[in-house]
Amino acid sequence: MIYPENMLANMNKFRGLVMSQRVLLALTQAGVSREDSYKLVQRNAMKVWERGADFKTELLADSEVTKALTPAEIEEKSTSAITPNTLIRFSNASLARKPVLT
Repeated sequence: MIYPENMLANMNKFRGLVMSQRVLLALTQAGVSREDSYKLVQRNAMKVWERGADFKTELLADSEVTKALTPAEIEEKSTSAITPNTLIRFSNASLARKPVLT
């Protein structure tokens, strides 16, 4: 049995960290070097791990991040686009695949 609401709740326990790759990509697309983008994302991610902060809130408060991304871009990239319906579709598609025998 699949419980998409539980899956979503588990993802949300990480306070937005699951979106860090999207933020990293947005920073590089905005012209920030890959190395600097990684440092910015890592710095804010560590605040989530160490203090239980919210990833999006930390990004919005980081002046180096807001130099590259607008608040609307941060909102878009740091907010999960995953919904229970998305999880159901993904789970159903995964279950429909036949295992590969080697």
